[in-house]
Amino acid sequence: MLVDILTGAKEASSEIYGASKISVIKAIDFAQEQSPLVVQEFLAWKFAQATIFTATTVIALIVITFLIKKCFSDKWVEKTEGASNMFGLFGIILWMVIVSCKLAPNVEQMVKIKAAPRVYVIEWVSDLIKSNNRRNP
Repeated sequence: MLVDILTGAKEASSEIYGASKISVIKAIDFAQEQSPLVVQEFLAWKFAQATIFTATTVIALIVITFLIKKCFSDKWVEKTEGASNMFGLFGIILWMVIVSCKLAPNVEQMVKIKAAPRVYVIEWVSDLIKSNNRRNP
């Protein structure tokens, strides 16, 4: 009777092993099949995100440019007795900061995604690994 139980357990374990092996192979095949699509969608999303940030930054720059021109106009200077020059200079500095901090990196990201998508993915993964290593030393 013990021999029958052990024989049954051996047969059942070999069936479980075979089924799990087939499941793992199917999962690997599915992952390999879907990987290019996932990477393509990831790149499309990152490009769209950079485009949205770029458009928002350009709108902000247009508003700031309008305000700077308004500050340096003759009518505004006469009303505020010259005090608008400080606001105008602040606006120019703000304009340069926005361009250097927001616009340039987003345009660079968009160009990189379109020109060298594999390089972008490699850099993104590298940055992700670096940030995880900093958190978990």
